[in-house]
Amino acid sequence: MCYHKLFIFTTCGHSFFEAAPLVQCKSASIGPHETFSSGCRVQSHPFQTRRLDALCSACASRREELLDGAAALTGEVRFAEWRWRMKYQSP
Repeated sequence: MCYHKLFIFTTCGHSFFEAAPLVQCKSASIGPHETFSSGCRVQSHPFQTRRLDALCSACASRREELLDGAAALTGEVRFAEWRWRMKYQSP
């Protein structure tokens, strides 16, 4: 059970663990070309959890794509006026 730092993005809700553990446990077996043990269960401690008030990189790039696509469209919304008119009858 190696402890890793946990990063939580509060805007989009995604999270990820840091690749390298903070402290390796006694049962960790690490190969010569690996940076961390793949056999241990990944855990995080509340004191080593970081809350980031931002979007993760995947969500930020998706947001930029959507905003660029919306900016390329016309700046007005058109609708058929007859579909939205209502007639009210008095009792």
